[in-house]
Amino acid sequence: GVTLALNPHTGGSIYNTATVLPLLDAIDSPGLGIILDPRELTKAGDNPLTFISKINKKIVHTHFRDLPGGQYEATPEEQIVGRGSLPFPEILKALKKIGYDRDIDVLMIGAFTFPLSKQMGLAAECRGYLNRCLKELK
Repeated sequence: GVTLALNPHTGGSIYNTATVLPLLDAIDSPGLGIILDPRELTKAGDNPLTFISKINKKIVHTHFRDLPGGQYEATPEEQIVGRGSLPFPEILKALKKIGYDRDIDVLMIGAFTFPLSKQMGLAAECRGYLNRCLKELK
């Protein structure tokens, strides 16, 4: 009943669609899943929408944070989902199409140094944006 969720990441041996597919072919197990991280996929030169369509039901978790204007180093404020260049409405539509019904995890790298009130404000903006996108899917 335990699933190992692998996170494809730039600089790792598993980092995009082309490296995930052979892994899934070699290890055909219900205990192996893949994390969708659109920012890391884009950083690796991959398309998150292609990734979703090819990896499909093996996506068991998500890591969402935005990518400001193609730059990969970003302040926590620049990582807020909806402020950058990643196509989150289309990503959510693609996830709905494959029947994804699990959590959406929002990352905010570097925000741990902020006061809790500011962290909550950043999280609230992400939640509001994603909530609107999800309502538009219905």
